[in-house]
Amino acid sequence: MFDRISTRYDLLNHLLSMGMHKIWRNTLLRNVFPKPSEKDQVLDIATGTADLPIAWTKYFPNTQIVGIDLSENMILRGQQKIKKRGLKRIQLSVCDAEKLPFKDHTFSHASIGFGIRNFENPEIGLKNIYRVLKKNGQLLILELSIPNFLPFSSLFSLYFSKALPVIGGWLSGDREAYTYLWNSVRAFPQGKDMANMIEGVGFKDSRWKNLMGGICTLYLARK
Repeated sequence: MFDRISTRYDLLNHLLSMGMHKIWRNTLLRNVFPKPSEKDQVLDIATGTADLPIAWTKYFPNTQIVGIDLSENMILRGQQKIKKRGLKRIQLSVCDAEKLPFKDHTFSHASIGFGIRNFENPEIGLKNIYRVLKKNGQLLILELSIPNFLPFSSLFSLYFSKALPVIGGWLSGDREAYTYLWNSVRAFPQGKDMANMIEGVGFKDSRWKNLMGGICTLYLARK
């Protein structure tokens, strides 16, 4: 599905989020602690077309970033963007988050931008991330969520369930992908339930921050 929409992915992300995805990524990066050193490596999972790794380099220009994604077409688009910007510190590869090939205790930080709800088994993915993080390594996750107060929650649900599949389908030629988006957001745990899942695989100090009234949630934890 993501291979099919890869050529329009960036445009649709910008239009359908009304540009908020950039603000949310910056919020994630402002919560990075401690600052990664020049010797540290950062892992970005479900990296898509590499928007989050590119943003990492703006905040931490001397850090090595490894981005992985299951979609080969997304990775190819990301590599084109990286080459155009001359960002040699970013390395992208096709990889399954639930079968990470990296050694234990490799990365100082791990990020996931709007991708964990697409894992076949999020708990297995989180266990793998926990394994490859160094002691006290930081996990940062951005994920879409459903606001829990009226009338905002009703407007949000109407937009995501009715308008977004039509707009996304028209621009990408793949309405199924944008119907899936709403279904995946609705089905995925959020807030305390998500924090409990994170701590359930071994992470500590799990907490979350609602962004823009709860449309997006930032999750933070430490190994």
